[in-house]
Amino acid sequence: MSFILQENLHSALAHLRQSGIHEVDCQQLAVSTLAILGSGHYFKPHNPVFVIACQKEENHG
Repeated sequence: MSFILQENLHSALAHLRQSGIHEVDCQQLAVSTLAILGSGHYFKPHNPVFVIACQKEENHG
């Protein structure tokens, strides 16, 4: 799952907790793009993205 809004991230984490999924990995990624600024260059920032990784336990039955 990936989100750009913290509210969506919070909702997803709450849903995973309520679903009994405890092993959750969450990362925030920030990307910038090199752009021209006057006679030089700078890294123009983009909105951060939140990424959630989780795995549901397999039933061994």
